[in-house]
Amino acid sequence: MSPNSTYAHARFDVLGVLGSSTSHVWNGLTVYVKPHCHRTMSSLEHAADVPAHKDVNRDPGDYVALNKSLRACFVCRLVKSEAQFVESGCDNCKFLDLEGDRGRVADYTTPNFSGLISVMDPSSSWATKWLHLSKYVPGCYTLMVNEDVPDSLQDILEDRGIKIRTAH
Repeated sequence: MSPNSTYAHARFDVLGVLGSSTSHVWNGLTVYVKPHCHRTMSSLEHAADVPAHKDVNRDPGDYVALNKSLRACFVCRLVKSEAQFVESGCDNCKFLDLEGDRGRVADYTTPNFSGLISVMDPSSSWATKWLHLSKYVPGCYTLMVNEDVPDSLQDILEDRGIKIRTAH
């Protein structure tokens, strides 16, 4: 099977960790990636506040310290640093009022998650539809939160009629 026939009409734009090569072995499968560079700033205008969007010339060593403080929102699974959640809250879940409140950030986000997916264009990606992320802002999301939702957050979600997928 050739890379072009594997590519078909699906765009493999969500796994940002793959780099620029055309084929990769991922979980025992060979994945062919056709690069595309037609993204415009309009697709990132409402993107989550992530360091890569701010300074593309940043030293990669700076990200090591950032990775130790990554947290995922229990509700939408958006991944940001603790400082980013405190500074700007959750871009998808404004009702959580995380902005400026370290206590709420600690309660309603978790460092206990598995896997990452980078989303550039949520509305047109098959992977975001499959993962129920298509209505969220572009950004990095965890594939799974490995912790139970706190009771206080569960009450807020029940009052709003929101059900979330859990690992258990």
